[in-house]
Amino acid sequence: MGHRSLVTKIGALQLNTAGLLSLLGGDEEDRNRFLEIYRGITTPAQWRVIENFFESMNAEVEGLQRNLKALNGLAKDIKTPTAAPVAKPALRAAK
Repeated sequence: MGHRSLVTKIGALQLNTAGLLSLLGGDEEDRNRFLEIYRGITTPAQWRVIENFFESMNAEVEGLQRNLKALNGLAKDIKTPTAAPVAKPALRAAK
């Protein structure tokens, strides 16, 4: 996102906010009360979304850690076999 795009979006937000506040009417205290109510409604919902995101990311990371530990254990088993080496059969003496 370029600087010009950001400036355009900020300008649009300012105009939209000014338009909303003019539609609300009342004095500055009334407008501030409306904004506090609006933030009070949206903020808890936003926190729930953020909490859910972090919970799901944490679950993903924990699952990845478990899988990597299991893979590491399998790799160690492959490198160091646990079974004793098989003894070669002794050659029988010729009769």
